[in-house]
Amino acid sequence: MFPPECTKLVALYHLPTTAGASQAYPGSADVTTTAAFLPLDRKEHMFEGGDLVDPYELYFDPTIDVRVGDKLVIESVNYYAKKVVNFTIGGLTHKRVSISRTSHASYA
Repeated sequence: MFPPECTKLVALYHLPTTAGASQAYPGSADVTTTAAFLPLDRKEHMFEGGDLVDPYELYFDPTIDVRVGDKLVIESVNYYAKKVVNFTIGGLTHKRVSISRTSHASYA
């Protein structure tokens, strides 16, 4: 679906939910997978809301467990999931994730 040059290896670290917001991310990735990594254009950035720093969007296989607040390491750079949308109808089901280099202010 995407050209190979857009595909990146992504390490996902799930935000722990058992000890409150101050808990650290785990020391090793919960999931390592590939995703299409594309810049988020200005129009889409505006519709996302918030103040995204170095915004991108990732396209995952729909079975990948990625959640708002997760840390995603791509080429040694930390990004954080701000919005996760599942597209489950049609022949090209996928999961779209908006990411930013800042971890503050999660979006619903």
